[in-house]
Amino acid sequence: MIKSIKIFIVIIIGICFIHQEDFFLRLHARSGIINNLEQTKVIEQDTSIGKIVIKKIHLEQPLFKINSEFNHVDLNVMVLNSSDYPDKLLHQVFLAAHSGTSDIAYFKHLDQLKFNDIVEIYYQGTKYQYQIKDIYSIDKTGMMYIDKREYAELILITCDKINDNLQIVYRAKLFEKIADKG
Repeated sequence: MIKSIKIFIVIIIGICFIHQEDFFLRLHARSGIINNLEQTKVIEQDTSIGKIVIKKIHLEQPLFKINSEFNHVDLNVMVLNSSDYPDKLLHQVFLAAHSGTSDIAYFKHLDQLKFNDIVEIYYQGTKYQYQIKDIYSIDKTGMMYIDKREYAELILITCDKINDNLQIVYRAKLFEKIADKG
């Protein structure tokens, strides 16, 4: 009986430790304290739904569910609430990120993209390839109107590096869907 109580206590302590460690890992991730690549990969493996890859600017970042605590512009590339996921036929995927100079400015080199450059989204075993078809600025009001096109598209949004009152919008048309082999 004493031996089984000791095992039970050890299991309870172990579970509490695991949950406490997970809590602190999430807290540090949210506050920007995590600098350890291995810890970041653990979070990514546990909760990411895909990734964005822009080879031209050496960007590869995980994407998280809209309701995930990691889906926040101050932590990652953010999937906006009005976004569809790319497996929907005529989807509009909206992604936003900072463009400044900090470690979380994932779109800091987006201004190097030109017409017909490629952006890839990996989602549920499929690689979605998009070509930039439109680049323009809009007023930074917290609201935006984006018309629905007759094709699936990816819309990238970031702040203008020169004018704090503007945001830059990059619209990319889906041109190829490929089963991802890993």
